[in-house]
Amino acid sequence: MRHRRDTREAWALRASDADRERVAELLRDHCADGRVSFDELDERLERVYAARTYGDLDGPMADLPRTGMTAPSAPLPAPRHAHSGRAVGAIAVWTLAAMLLVPAVFAVVGALAMAAFAMALTVLSLAAPFVVVAIFVAWTIRRQPSRRGASSA
Repeated sequence: MRHRRDTREAWALRASDADRERVAELLRDHCADGRVSFDELDERLERVYAARTYGDLDGPMADLPRTGMTAPSAPLPAPRHAHSGRAVGAIAVWTLAAMLLVPAVFAVVGALAMAAFAMALTVLSLAAPFVVVAIFVAWTIRRQPSRRGASSA
């Protein structure tokens, strides 16, 4: 029971300027570490500099670690970055696939175009003699004198 009374009495003791500066410095460190926003820092510093007792100094620090960062009871989740290890692997796979697939598509399209050109050339070379003969026959027929004109004269 005596210990409780000593603790209460200690909180009731007056704080010095050095005590207030030490707590203010701790608050600034917590702000730099991202535990306290700038607005919260201003509010807490007002309370620190207005504090008269050690109990008053404890209020602004109540939800913060006293010295540095203490280990949390549960492990913190890993931060999710835009390019986590799995995402980088997927990007690498898709890049490799594109590097192999695009030239393959161009090769197939080029081969098909060359095959179509070769077929057209083959068809033309096979049909060309028949076309030449047909043109020659038509020209010859047109050059022959008409029989009607010869028999009526």
